[in-house]
Amino acid sequence: MKILFFGLSISSAWGNGHATTYRALIRALHERGHRIIFFERNAEWYASNRDLPEPPFCTLEVFESWDAIKARVRKELQDADVAVVGSYFP
Repeated sequence: MKILFFGLSISSAWGNGHATTYRALIRALHERGHRIIFFERNAEWYASNRDLPEPPFCTLEVFESWDAIKARVRKELQDADVAVVGSYFP
């Protein structure tokens, strides 16, 4: 399956309990053969503390603004099986 995640951050666990949960879940999904794309807004407090800038278990799309990725998201959603929107997603 193709799964899209829209979440606070997966690239930085700094002050972010979401990252560890996302990492475990997405790693397990990847190990089962699923393709995952994670959309994360570029936030300075996470950008300067990224401990996983290139996750090996998903494609990470860091974006500056919703307008900047809106067309890409629409395209990816067309053939996605699942879309997950996490809390605090901007």
